[in-house]
Amino acid sequence: MIVAPLECNNPSGEHLLIDTQHYELHFETNARVSIIQRNGTITELRNYMIRDADWTDVDPYERIAYSTHNGYIGVCAKTTETRA
Repeated sequence: MIVAPLECNNPSGEHLLIDTQHYELHFETNARVSIIQRNGTITELRNYMIRDADWTDVDPYERIAYSTHNGYIGVCAKTTETRA
């Protein structure tokens, strides 16, 4: 799980939340990207499905990159799956 403030140096403001859930049967991990509002409610933004046949779980710190620079939110999810 990743929790990061949306505004630099404002820990009491809104936060970006990225949490992951692994589905062993399908060799997939779902990464849910949300915003935690100041009042504690969660606004879901997007879900990313990361498919890797050789991983048991996705470490969000190694496989998911994010930025909250200049008021924009950017998220990238890396997969190592190769297709023949």
